[in-house]
Amino acid sequence: MSLPTAAELNAMFHYDSETGDLYKRPFTDAMGRFQTRYSKDPIRNPLRNLGGKMYYRTKVTGVRNDFLVHRIIFKMVYGWEPENIDHIDGNGCNNRLENIRASNPVENHQNVRKSTRNTSGVVGVSLTRDKRRWRARIRVGKTDILLGEFRNFDDSVKVRRDAEVEYGYHPNHCSDRPL
Repeated sequence: MSLPTAAELNAMFHYDSETGDLYKRPFTDAMGRFQTRYSKDPIRNPLRNLGGKMYYRTKVTGVRNDFLVHRIIFKMVYGWEPENIDHIDGNGCNNRLENIRASNPVENHQNVRKSTRNTSGVVGVSLTRDKRRWRARIRVGKTDILLGEFRNFDDSVKVRRDAEVEYGYHPNHCSDRPL
């Protein structure tokens, strides 16, 4: 379901660009009463996705579904809805404009945190089954590319890091950062 227009969202919400907080504007409810109680506090209704990452969500007047706050902010400011919105620092609750950007699924995947299941300490570097060599890989779009197998761990890490730069991965990609 798509969001209301940018003009309608700007009439319903106020965005503080310094803090990244979204506030509901005072409104008249269905009974004709003027409501200001929601306009004093920022919207901080948490939602955890299946991966454990937290975002803020809210309801929009006249629509049954909840919407993610960063999607509302993006449409209020830029006037359109991208396929994906990437939080550059990886914090889904940091909705300052300099931290959110439009992205496609590939770009979004090129800026993810390091998995808690990672055992080598470097994403894309793992031991081969016989545990004699380090294998370096990278995913570009939907294609997995084998970068090589190395006896030395540091060599495999260097090749992986060089490939991240070559294929345009974000500098924050696979850094240790909170959900």
